[in-house]
Amino acid sequence: MLIQARRYHVLVLIEAYFLLSKYHFLIMRKDYSHWRHQLDTKRHDSTPETARCSIEAVKTSKRLNRHILAVVRHHRIHMNCLRRCLALKAMIERRKGVCALHIGVKIARDGNLSAHSWLTVNGELINDSVKIVSQYTEITHCDGFFTTAHFD
Repeated sequence: MLIQARRYHVLVLIEAYFLLSKYHFLIMRKDYSHWRHQLDTKRHDSTPETARCSIEAVKTSKRLNRHILAVVRHHRIHMNCLRRCLALKAMIERRKGVCALHIGVKIARDGNLSAHSWLTVNGELINDSVKIVSQYTEITHCDGFFTTAHFD
């Protein structure tokens, strides 16, 4: 794996690799009830204090996302959007940041239901493009969605 050292911090790359592997294992091997609490996000209102920090928080979150993407490009296992979001969310929260996990659905051209997840920090999209996200109808509008919803 050859990655330019100037743009990436080795310890952050290791953290990203570990978290991606962790969430891959949890999703593949553990029952949803064991890890659904990690999906929930506390929504927060914008205050003058959070507005001052928002520019730096967004920059930090986007920098962390670049590390996630660098690891994903070289990972031997395909990491879908949910795994990438959970790993990035954990990295942001470890640094005392606040982010919101969003999940949306759409009916694909072939008629199948398709789902996608993305993160926002202070309302700004962090790890996806507006073009992609706008294709989905968000289903995660309220606090506690994942811990109160039952998928049987």
